[in-house]
Parts: sequence; structure tokens; C-alpha cells
Amino acid sequence: MAVDIGSLPGIQYGFRSIDARGTIHEQYISYMAFDGEMLYVIITAYDPQAMAGTFDALEDLLAFQPYLTAMLKELQI
Repeated sequence: MAVDIGSLPGIQYGFRSIDARGTIHEQYISYMAFDGEMLYVIITAYDPQAMAGTFDALEDLLAFQPYLTAMLKELQI
């Protein structure tokens, strides 16, 4: 999906790990933009097996995502 990251055009992409019953075991959401010199990559996730740096509950990730998207639009890059 196309998104704005600061003044740069960027993309949002990600993946989910889902079992046969439809339960989501992990979900990663990534944003990427390139200014001609620097590649910007921002990642957040729900992954209860990770040691640090992710949300412990899928609901928390989904609640945070719109705020992250809004913050990325305001970056000074």
C-alpha cells in the first residue's frame, strides 16, 4: 500500500503467521521509503515469542497502527 513517509512516497507491507484455525500467531507491519541516498525502514510487530521490541497483544498492534501511520507522515526526512 502506498503511504507518505515525511515528504517521501513510501510503501507499507507486512505479513501474518496464521494457523489452520485462523489464529494469528504473529504479524509484522513495515514501512519503507527511499530518498535517492538513504533507505528508510520502520517496522513494528505483534510477536509474543520475540524477546523485545514487539507488542504482546495483536489488539495493541492494531490500535497503534493508525497512530504510527500518522506519525510517519510528519517525519522530517
